[in-house]
Amino acid sequence: MEKENQRLLEIALCSYLPYELKIKVGTKILELSTSHTTSKIHIEMVCKKSIYKPILRPLSDICKFINHNGEEMMLSLMGYEFPLENLISEEILKMEYNTINLLFELHFDVFGLIEKGLAIDINTLNK
Repeated sequence: MEKENQRLLEIALCSYLPYELKIKVGTKILELSTSHTTSKIHIEMVCKKSIYKPILRPLSDICKFINHNGEEMMLSLMGYEFPLENLISEEILKMEYNTINLLFELHFDVFGLIEKGLAIDINTLNK
């Protein structure tokens, strides 16, 4: 993995760490953690090996119903305003802190990792 992509992945993973982000390892799915157990994977391992990929939602899912922890929701119907046409990662930096945090909590790809091949689109998992 290129150093630039590795650094981007490190920064991104730290942002998602409090929100039980899932990581795909081969056919297994583990939770990102600061410790390593049979059900969790250490953040450092994910950053160093390209076989570990975080599972994220593309930003285009903001205007779709999503399932999060068994709850169906659509952010655009919850009072959050997003530029739904061509939302890009750079626009997120202009949003309020609480809104950005919600995107992390719901595992949206705030850093453009899916496009760079550093993450897996959650919508492709069962295909």
